[in-house]
Amino acid sequence: MRRLAARGVVINGAFDVALTSLALLRGFIVAAFLSTTEYGTFGVLAAALGTLLWLKQVGVGDKYVQQQDSDQERAFQLAFTLELLLSGFFLVLVLAVVPLMVWVYGEPQLLAPGLVCSLAIVGVALQTPVWPYYRSMDFLRQRTLQAVDPIVGFVVTIGLAIAGAGYWSLVIGLVSGSLAGAAVAIVASPYPLRLRWEPETFRTYLSFSWPLLAAALAGVL
Repeated sequence: MRRLAARGVVINGAFDVALTSLALLRGFIVAAFLSTTEYGTFGVLAAALGTLLWLKQVGVGDKYVQQQDSDQERAFQLAFTLELLLSGFFLVLVLAVVPLMVWVYGEPQLLAPGLVCSLAIVGVALQTPVWPYYRSMDFLRQRTLQAVDPIVGFVVTIGLAIAGAGYWSLVIGLVSGSLAGAAVAIVASPYPLRLRWEPETFRTYLSFSWPLLAAALAGVL
């Protein structure tokens, strides 16, 4: 177990450094091809939508990793169902907030990219199949699957920025990465993706998650 944990530290550290460096490099490259206005438009979207999605981090994945259910396929499908429900709620919330944001800022050009960015929520929700690899401490498999999203996003964003797509390069790169990550995660899923609902499990996740939601809400406020 000590060797496995030490190996996990090395793998996770290496991936974190590599992917953070990739994001940093993307920022510098894109800045060379976008005007300040174009970069600012996406910045407004990132700040507004990112603040909302911060509230979504209520620990469903953490609770799934913690559980000790004798039927792990059932446990995954329950967590998957809850994650989809939560993501669906925030997708509706974002779709409602984007027009409001356009009105508050008085910037009509925010509407279309804001609505397109919301598709990334779907992609991230469908990346849930990487959770079992994390739970089993198969860090190399987990991190390899998770790397698809930022790598595809990097390639698409840079390619479109060079082609002159402006802030749409960032929007399409974000969505493309999340959907590509979802596709790979679904193919590699160790369990069938099925919806399963049990009220008792929902209450267990709720008791675990509400303090995290309260903390996130306090941070947003």
